Amino acid sequence: MLLMMIILAVCGEEAQTVDTPPQECQNDEDANQPPKKDNILGAMRKWFDDVGELGDNQIIEPGGVLSIAQSLVKMMSSSSTLDQTTSSISVGNDVAELLEKARLVARSSDISRSFQEEMELLYTYATKMMESMRESFQHVFHVEKFHPMALWYFLEKEDERKNPSWKRRQHRYHKSLNVETVRNLHDFLYLSHLSYANSQKEILAGLDSFQNNTWDLIYCKTEGLPSEPGHFLAVRKVDESTKLEDKFWPWNKQGSVMDVLLVVRGTKELGDLLSDGILEPSNFRGGKAHAGIMAAGRYLVEKHNQTLVHLLEESGTKKIHLTLVGHSLGAGAAAIAAMEWYDQPGIQVKAIGFGCPALMSLDLAHSTQDYITTVVADADVVPRSSGITIANMILDIASYDWTHKGLLDLENLLVFVNSTIPFDIPVQHLLKKANETMDNDDRPYFRKVTKERMTPILFPPGSCIHLFRDGFSYTGTYTPCEFFNEVEVTRTLIDDHLIPPGYHRAFLHWMRDRLDDLNFDFSHDIMALPV
Repeated sequence: MLLMMIILAVCGEEAQTVDTPPQECQNDEDANQPPKKDNILGAMRKWFDDVGELGDNQIIEPGGVLSIAQSLVKMMSSSSTLDQTTSSISVGNDVAELLEKARLVARSSDISRSFQEEMELLYTYATKMMESMRESFQHVFHVEKFHPMALWYFLEKEDERKNPSWKRRQHRYHKSLNVETVRNLHDFLYLSHLSYANSQKEILAGLDSFQNNTWDLIYCKTEGLPSEPGHFLAVRKVDESTKLEDKFWPWNKQGSVMDVLLVVRGTKELGDLLSDGILEPSNFRGGKAHAGIMAAGRYLVEKHNQTLVHLLEESGTKKIHLTLVGHSLGAGAAAIAAMEWYDQPGIQVKAIGFGCPALMSLDLAHSTQDYITTVVADADVVPRSSGITIANMILDIASYDWTHKGLLDLENLLVFVNSTIPFDIPVQHLLKKANETMDNDDRPYFRKVTKERMTPILFPPGSCIHLFRDGFSYTGTYTPCEFFNEVEVTRTLIDDHLIPPGYHRAFLHWMRDRLDDLNFDFSHDIMALPV
C-alpha cells in the first residue's frame, strides 16, 4: 500500500507541475520549488522519524501514508540534485531567488504620486518648456509674416536640390553596412517598438517571441512623466548546461558575464512631449546636451544603478554587459544613461538608438563612437532638430522668394479655366496685376528677413548610420554625425521618424535588395506587436 501511495504521490507531483501557471515579472517565489541543499538532511530525518513512530500493528490512515510518501518523493528529488551539479532545477531556484530580489530592488525606488502631484509636475515642466521655446526661437520673433505658400514652394525647392543623386554623392566615400549588422539592428528595432506596448502583459508576450524567449523581465514601466520615460529592464536567462559552483553563476558559457537589457520608450504621452520640449543646451560632461533628455537619462541611472549593483554583487559575475536601446526620446535618454554608466566598474555598456534627437555637442558626440550607435532613416526630422536648426529652417522658409513659381502656377490655372468656360479670361492682364501685388507686398518682405544663420550646437551621438533613399531602394552607410546639421524639409520627414513606415521599411527594403529576395522578412515580426 505504501508503494501505491508513493506512485500516487509521484503522479500527483507531476500533475501539479503541469498545471502550474507561468511565472510573471513581479510574482512571489514558487512555493512548490524543491528544498535547497541545506534542507535535504532535515527532510530525510523527518521522513525516518515519521516512519519510526508507526508500530507494527498501528493502523496507517491513507492521508498519513500519502504525507509520508510525498515527503519521501521530495527527499529523493532533492538528493538527486546533490549528485548532479548541472541540474537545471537547482540553477533555476538560485537564479529565480536572485532575480526576485532584483525586482524588489528595482521597485523600491518607485515614486508614488497623487493625481495633484502629477498635475503640478506637468505644469512645472510645461512652464520650463515655454521658457525654453522663447529662448530657442528668440531669433525668429522678428519674422512679420509667414505665407503658407512659402512652405509649399520651399518643399519643392528642397526636393529638387536634395534628390537621390545628391544623396548618393554625399555618401559616396562612406563605409557601407553589411547584412549581419542590419539583422542585429532590426532585433534592437523590434525591442524599441515593443517598449511602446500598453501593459506589462504585452511586453512579456513580446519578449517571449524574441530570440527564443531568452530574457527574464525584471522591471517595466508603461507610463511616462516628464524626465521619467517608460522603459523595461530584462536579464538574459541562464545557460542551463553550465555548471553551478558556489557563486560562479551560469549567465553564459564562460560563467563570468551577465547580459542586461534596458529598453527606453520614445514620446507617447504628454509627459514625454514636455521632456522633448526643453530644448536649450545645458552643461554636461564638459560639453552641452539637450536639457530635457539629459534629465531623462539621469533618471534611468538613478532608478536602476542599485539594481545593477545588486545583480553584479549577488551573482558573483565579473561583469555586466548592459545594452540600452531606444527610439526617439528613448534613444536620447539611453545615450545619456550609457555615458553616465560608461566609467562605472563592472559594467560594460553600449547603446543603440533609432531617430535619436539632436542631443549633444560635437565633441561629446564624437567621444561616444565606440559604444553608442545612432541610426537615422533618410529625412527623419528628429535627429536634425534642435532649437537652432528649427529656427534656421523657419528663417530659410520665410526668406525664400517663391513668387516666380507662384506666377507660373497662376498662369497654368488661368489657362485651364479658359479652356472650360465659353469666354476668355485676360490671362496676361491678371498676371501683370498679380506681379505688381507681389512687388509691393511680398518681395520687400523676403529682403527684410535676416540672412544670418546660427551654428548648430547639438548633434546625434556616437557612430551614426544613415539609411537613405537612393532612387532605387535604400542604401546604408556610416555617416559623420555633423551631416545632420539642418532640417530636411521633405514630404517624408515625419514618416521617416516612425518605426513601421520609417525604420522597419528602410531595413526591409535594404535587405531585400542586398539579398535579391523580394520575399525576405526578418525573424521578428514588428508589425505583429500590439503597438
